[in-house]
Amino acid sequence: MTAKGGLLSSAGVMLALPCILFGAACSTAPQEGATPTTSASAATGKVVTESRDLDPFKLTLAVGPAQVMYTGAEAAAQKPKHGYVTVFGGRSNIPPGQPAPGDHHIRLHVYDAVTTEVVANAQVFISITDPSGKVTAVPVITMQDILVGHRDFHYGNNVTLAPGSYTVEVTVNGQRATFRVAVE
Repeated sequence: MTAKGGLLSSAGVMLALPCILFGAACSTAPQEGATPTTSASAATGKVVTESRDLDPFKLTLAVGPAQVMYTGAEAAAQKPKHGYVTVFGGRSNIPPGQPAPGDHHIRLHVYDAVTTEVVANAQVFISITDPSGKVTAVPVITMQDILVGHRDFHYGNNVTLAPGSYTVEVTVNGQRATFRVAVE
């Protein structure tokens, strides 16, 4: 089952949270099936955000610059002012504090479509299809912003993406949604 639905405006509440948390300008990607007209950029901090309705969920996907991730113990000991605390699933494959050009953070927020509450117990899979058609599974980590906490609970990871247009397929509790994003 593929999700259908339009985009929310970038002024919408669901889209504002990822934009605020990345601390960067946001733009929305085009609807499913369309060629992306906006691009995420690790160099400029630009974030692309797109939403889908997937009954009984509201999904918001954001792709932006790579983020620093800490375990709970590291966050408690180091008391960082920014970054993410991993909740479940290990750590990023990108070393902390060492993102390189092309490193991006892909994050999927899952909300209850009726209550708009964060859904923190979903079974989520994410795969990315690159411009050549190669499909890569993203090792999904659950995490939340150090300062924002549970309101920012999301699924995702840091990934390395060359410039180009990508298809991101997410599966949430067995239901699929497809997003199209571009990175520069």
